Amino acid sequence: MVKKPVLIMLLLALAAGSVVLAGEEPTPEEQGQAAFDAWMKLAAPGEHHKHFARMEGFWEVEATFWYAPGMEPQVTKGLSTNILILGKRYLETKYASEVNGMPFAGRGTLGYDRIAGEYVDTWVDNMGTGVLMMRGSCSDDGKVITLHGEQMDPATKENIKARSVTTFSEDGNYLIEMWNLMPDGSEFKSMELAYTRK
Repeated sequence: MVKKPVLIMLLLALAAGSVVLAGEEPTPEEQGQAAFDAWMKLAAPGEHHKHFARMEGFWEVEATFWYAPGMEPQVTKGLSTNILILGKRYLETKYASEVNGMPFAGRGTLGYDRIAGEYVDTWVDNMGTGVLMMRGSCSDDGKVITLHGEQMDPATKENIKARSVTTFSEDGNYLIEMWNLMPDGSEFKSMELAYTRK
């Protein structure tokens, strides 16, 4: 029979050993598996991806542009093909119209980064060589996506802050509006794209 003091010492030793074991550094393999598991958990599309999934399809677009505050807007018609890609994780946009009588073509991607917890939008077109990137959030009801970013003014080569708002209507169509932030802190509306499903 083990005496009580010896039993207590034995239990304390076992407890100490378990603390050491629990405090051991994970192996590289264990670290790698944990990182992979966390990655896979956040790699699947979530609730926010359903918000922009409704933008998939073929659209007629009435585009209105304002190039400077107080200037008369230019209105043109365009076509947009929006396709969900890579397991419905991103929306790829292909847009075509005319601007000042010249052919205009653009490509965009919209996604929701579950790691960062924000929407990410990119845009490139044939009337520039830069990449516009915007980040933002969605309203709780999923009806409004608001993005913020910067683009360079080709005339001044200074960065201009921009705000984009996408509003989904009850009829299934949507509207994208963009405002530029002026040096005095005011905003002026630079673009409006009204999407009507074909």
